[in-house]
Order: sequence, then structure tokens, then C-alpha cells
Amino acid sequence: MASRRKSELVEQLEIARRDLEENGVSCALALHPGRQIKRSFQAHPIRWFVTTLSLSSFLSILLRRKVVIKSPRKKTGLVRWLLRLAFSYYRPAFNKIVLERLKKELSGRLKNSSLKSMLGTPSQR
Repeated sequence: MASRRKSELVEQLEIARRDLEENGVSCALALHPGRQIKRSFQAHPIRWFVTTLSLSSFLSILLRRKVVIKSPRKKTGLVRWLLRLAFSYYRPAFNKIVLERLKKELSGRLKNSSLKSMLGTPSQR
């Protein structure tokens, strides 16, 4: 009799634990802040839109900076504009020509000395 009563109590305890676990999981899911916000957004999308719009408008007015008026830019002439355009177009060619001449000049000057020789003395090869 005692063992039968004990087995019934164990079964009831197991059922109660299972119910508690299921209820705890469902309560945790229901109380999760992300899920609450998502549910609220799905239930009241217009309210969220109006609130967001009004809050962003208020913050933009509150955090507005003073406008500093600078002196107007000088207008560049047509010739100056064309020269800038031509220079930006031919810049890679200019860079290549300058680098080639610089390499040629340095190779002529450093012909007799080594890069390891900092004092201009012959290398120790």
C-alpha cells in the first residue's frame, strides 16, 4: 500500500514538474523584451510610426546646429577649369615621366657606390 501511494505521488510530482517546466518556458517567452516589442509593433504599427517620426523630428529640432555662412567661393575662369581638367587627366603620365627621370638620375649618381655604403665609400663585397 505504501509503495503504491509512493508511486502515485512520484507520478503526480513528475506531472507537476513537467507542467511547471512548460509554463516556465512559455512565461519566459512571453516576457522576453524583444518578443514584446515585436508583438507591440505588429499590433500597433501606426502608433510606432507616429511615435518614431515625432521623436526624430523633436531630436532634429533640439540638436540643430547654427548655420555658419561662409564667404562665397570665387568663381574660377574657364581657362583655369580647363587646365585643372587637363592636369588631372595627364597626371599619371607626368608621374611616370618624373619617376623615370628620377631613376635615371639616381642610377647615374649611385653607379659607383652601394646602397649599403652610407658614407660613399666603396662597398665591402
